[in-house]
Amino acid sequence: MVEKKMGLAMATVLVLVNMVGTGIFLLPVSMASVGSISILGWVVAGVGAAAIGLMFAMLGAVKPEAGGPYAYAREALGPYLGFQTNYIYWSANLVGNIAVATTVTGYFTELIPAIGGTGREAAFTIAVVWVATAINLGGPRLVGLFTGWGTVLAMIPLLAIGGFSGIRSAEIARLEWQDVLWDRGYIEVKARKAKTKSRRLVPLKDNLKRWLEPFRKESGRISEVECSSTGLNSLGDAVGFKWRQNALRHSYASYRLAEIQSAAQVALELGNSPEKIFAHYRELVTPEAASEWFQIFPPEGWEPKKEVLRRRRLQPL
Repeated sequence: MVEKKMGLAMATVLVLVNMVGTGIFLLPVSMASVGSISILGWVVAGVGAAAIGLMFAMLGAVKPEAGGPYAYAREALGPYLGFQTNYIYWSANLVGNIAVATTVTGYFTELIPAIGGTGREAAFTIAVVWVATAINLGGPRLVGLFTGWGTVLAMIPLLAIGGFSGIRSAEIARLEWQDVLWDRGYIEVKARKAKTKSRRLVPLKDNLKRWLEPFRKESGRISEVECSSTGLNSLGDAVGFKWRQNALRHSYASYRLAEIQSAAQVALELGNSPEKIFAHYRELVTPEAASEWFQIFPPEGWEPKKEVLRRRRLQPL
């Protein structure tokens, strides 16, 4: 029996990271001066990327063997053009990998100013290349695990809101920073964003405030992760367990009911019925455990810079 080196979820995250790459972080700055017409460029590029993805999917189904573009070009056009294809592909990756490493250095320089300076930045860039090389030499499972954890860095707001407010993952994906009513101590789930199409207010607990504060913005989406379930499934696959859909929401329901002892109130917060809350979450945890759950705060002094954390990504080379 062949050992399974990488699960479906982990492989999916790896492909997503490689498709997105660093362009999504670099191009907005470069294209900002062009104006709104740049949106058309994103559409055209998206169609082209989808066409390339479908092409490789079809070729992989017809000829499932190692080699990628080289194997396909060799089969169709002969060994000479196959070699040229592989050489050009390798050269493009060589230049692209240096660009990725340079981008990582730029973001880390904002986080750690001591890295600044021509000599130190060059040394750090070389170190990034070697770290990524070592990760790849560790095998596909290590690459997938590293990619999964990198994805989680951008998922902290989603994880915190899910665990400490019980909002559904699909609803969190629709939330905007304007929906966080900091002064009133609530998160507003508007009717058009709620699964039940009914508006509700969810308490903004003190620990959730602390988790969200470093990411706080005036407007825009709270969660910038397009496919949160894929990232969570990838981590679960890496450590050997299956992530349950809306698992953090279920945890919140259990702890919140133990904390306030009111199925009706928890039902209002979750957008559910008191009967379901009482039937599925009653006395699953103790009030002491609930108190500990809502005392999970970020480490002391944990103040990540919003822009760095939002845009930073160390992509395996």
